[in-house]
Amino acid sequence: MFKFGFRAKRGYGWVTNPKRFVKNKVRYRITTLPYKLLKKLFKW
Repeated sequence: MFKFGFRAKRGYGWVTNPKRFVKNKVRYRITTLPYKLLKKLFKW
């Protein structure tokens, strides 16, 4: 991990730690998308 000497704004995690950004993005999509799809299918 490396530091630039400044604090990145919220949402700029891909600049400071791209590996963690990709891992979290994939994990979010795997865990949340099936639930959203099921919720839409079984909406009354």
